[in-house]
Amino acid sequence: MLFRSAGFLLRELAGLFVVSILVGASFVFFNVSVQNVAGGIGRPEHRARNFSILAIGYSVSAFIGPMFAGLSIDHNGYAATFLSFVFFALIPVVLLTARPKLVHVAAASHAEEKRSTLDLLRDAPLRNLILTSGLCVASAELFAFYVPVFSHSIGLSATTIGLILGAYAAAVFVTRFILPAMLRRWRADQIMSTLVLVAALAFAIFPLLRSVYLLIAMAFVIG
Repeated sequence: MLFRSAGFLLRELAGLFVVSILVGASFVFFNVSVQNVAGGIGRPEHRARNFSILAIGYSVSAFIGPMFAGLSIDHNGYAATFLSFVFFALIPVVLLTARPKLVHVAAASHAEEKRSTLDLLRDAPLRNLILTSGLCVASAELFAFYVPVFSHSIGLSATTIGLILGAYAAAVFVTRFILPAMLRRWRADQIMSTLVLVAALAFAIFPLLRSVYLLIAMAFVIG
């Protein structure tokens, strides 16, 4: 019985690994493709607007996804929740099949020259920006991983976990709109250093909290 249970668990874990790899790879391909399309729509002066709209779309999805998942898990179970996300993925498939021209953009012409990613890393300011951005993205990914594990360990429901992650995404959404006003008053490096310190303090406080309302507030601060 013990060996059968262990074998079943390994099959379950193997299936989760395969699903995670497929979903992760699909997102990477989609992310690269959609950013390329966003940069190619319209004229060069439209790129900032296009990427702002795309970023808002990411924020909205990050807000809806965890909250929907939490509610669905508590009311319908894990299997039904996974199945319901299939329909989310089918929406763009149907849309792109019906309107393929939505993603047709003119390819920019460049003079042929040898380029290397290492050339970007030789630019000191750009290298520092890439490293800082990488650390910030890594912290966001760790937070998304850590919150469900920690919240489950203190007995919170899936719906509550979704609310906490939703608060994080809501903060990211709000920041998109207030950041231009902040940039008019302070330098970008001042804003970045100050807010990273605030987020670090919030990260340190987060595991000490047990109140749902305080956890939601702290997730908002981190976001």
